[in-house]
Amino acid sequence: MNDHFSDDFSMLALASKPIHGDSNLSLPSEPRREIPWRDLIYQRGIALSHFEDLPKYLLKPEVKAIINAETDPTYRLALEILWKTGARISEVLAITPHSFEILARKVLHLKLKTLKSRGRPTKQTKARVPSRLVPILDEGLKQRIRDHIKIYGIKLHERLFKFGRHVLNKRLKKIVNNMENPFCNVSCHTLRHSFAIHLVLHTVPLKYISQILGHKNLKTTDIYTQVLTVDGSFFLEGIDFD
Repeated sequence: MNDHFSDDFSMLALASKPIHGDSNLSLPSEPRREIPWRDLIYQRGIALSHFEDLPKYLLKPEVKAIINAETDPTYRLALEILWKTGARISEVLAITPHSFEILARKVLHLKLKTLKSRGRPTKQTKARVPSRLVPILDEGLKQRIRDHIKIYGIKLHERLFKFGRHVLNKRLKKIVNNMENPFCNVSCHTLRHSFAIHLVLHTVPLKYISQILGHKNLKTTDIYTQVLTVDGSFFLEGIDFD
């Protein structure tokens, strides 16, 4: 392992350490509303039948079951990054240790190149595409990334994952087919749609969702809000109008 990478790995490890003298930057935390997952899973068919442009998606309990069913830690890590960042599969497969940066409030961020075009991107294409930063707050995920880099001795500019998208899609399909009552043909891109729906259900501002997904147009992101028209009543629970 070269010195350059050792320094970068130390910075990556820093993200798991407690932050001191930073309390004035802390934002007030509000308890999340409890989301009725079972009801939303039941009503998903209604939403998809009413809105033809709403992509098929999974909800948190379903995604967690899929990830937990993957027995290989490397493939499971790739699935977890897809689910918790909303990245495209091409973007995840391009991740290297150099893709991680520690920014404001010492929060670890994943720098993603917006790789949407088909085929393997050229060096010239990669140089032109815009980048976006996705925060990683999950301590368990950060540790699993560190462990993966250390165990396999991955250097600074080497890819974390050496397999292709078809391999991960094949494993994902096999997991879903072995589950009871599979909802749909799930692919890696389904996890991206599921991530977007998850943020919408947690009332994350649409503009931020658009930025984190790397959408050029806010209208592309607005499609996901259609899920709220079926039953968004839980958003109004506990709100006093008197």
